Amino acid sequence: ATVETVMTPTTAMILGWQEKENAYMLVAVGFELLLAFLTVGPIAKKIGDTGVLRLGTGAISAIVVFICLYAPYSAREVWWLMPVFVLSVAAFVFFMPYIVIGTAAVLSRAVPTHQQSTVQGLRTACERFGQVLGPLLAGQSLNWNLIWIFLPPGLHIFLVFIMCNFSKSAISLEALSDFANGTVARKIRTKKAEEELLKKMKKKKNVNKKKGRDARSKDTLIEKYVRKQ
Repeated sequence: ATVETVMTPTTAMILGWQEKENAYMLVAVGFELLLAFLTVGPIAKKIGDTGVLRLGTGAISAIVVFICLYAPYSAREVWWLMPVFVLSVAAFVFFMPYIVIGTAAVLSRAVPTHQQSTVQGLRTACERFGQVLGPLLAGQSLNWNLIWIFLPPGLHIFLVFIMCNFSKSAISLEALSDFANGTVARKIRTKKAEEELLKKMKKKKNVNKKKGRDARSKDTLIEKYVRKQ
């Protein structure tokens, strides 16, 4: 929704496009999204769901950095501005399904079966909430410059990319499956039970040592009394 909100005024501002050119662009974006969704499946078979998510977030983060680099030239009439802008926006749109599908797949693998509908419903609600607030922020950012249109979502996506890379072991297919099946919770409960057992054994051992010391002290007193007699 944010892309549709900002594309018409942005292209009119920096490229001089009118309704006809923008209509062609939106049709091309629709076909591109269809192609992108079709490519996610084969790629997911090779790199996995978490790999799809990392690919999408990493690619869009790099694209946003590239857009911010040439954004200062958007107010100038340079020959390379239109092809560079079109290619960067096309790349941005192409990798959006990778984030959407990757997020949904990781969440579905990380929760038990009986909680799938609840978690996916919350995910969809958050997406719709973002689709309401995103155009408002993007529309306001048009009063500033081109950087602020792409920088806020780019920073958010870059944060997700960093989190995914620092959590490779935690979001692997095996770890997600274990978490969904309750294996992780069982391991935590088992570890806590073992710690409690060790504490009890240590406490019992200390009590036995104290009793032993008390018994030895009693025997020593008896021996001293016998010697005096």
